[in-house]
Amino acid sequence: MSSIAQHVIDKYVHGTPVTAAPAAPTQPKKVKSTPSSRAPLTSEELKAKEEIRECLRSGIWKVGFIKVSDGSSAIMECTLDPKYLPSGSSTVNATAPTTGASAAQEDLVHVYATDRLGWRAFVITNVTALEKLHD
Repeated sequence: MSSIAQHVIDKYVHGTPVTAAPAAPTQPKKVKSTPSSRAPLTSEELKAKEEIRECLRSGIWKVGFIKVSDGSSAIMECTLDPKYLPSGSSTVNATAPTTGASAAQEDLVHVYATDRLGWRAFVITNVTALEKLHD
């Protein structure tokens, strides 16, 4: 698989750390789109998404990705580990569904951003790096 999602899995398996924000694309472009204009994920990308979500269920991770809003690079510390979720959240809040998403939202990974203290999402195919920070 040559997708960015596979690149992330390769980085996770080989332990390449995220030390700085990923390099910005040489030609930053507006990538913001309406949910209906995003292409459905391939079966390989869906598998990579589930593998990344499984990683996020164990500890806090640093995820590098390209923002949908303006094409710039970003890094977020996030988790799906229940011990780091805010009190009252058993797994995920109602505005951050992570299962049964419609085709228009299947490319999103909803996470709890520990550095921003709130629920956020990133597009799985925009992920550039993944590093475990702590359990």
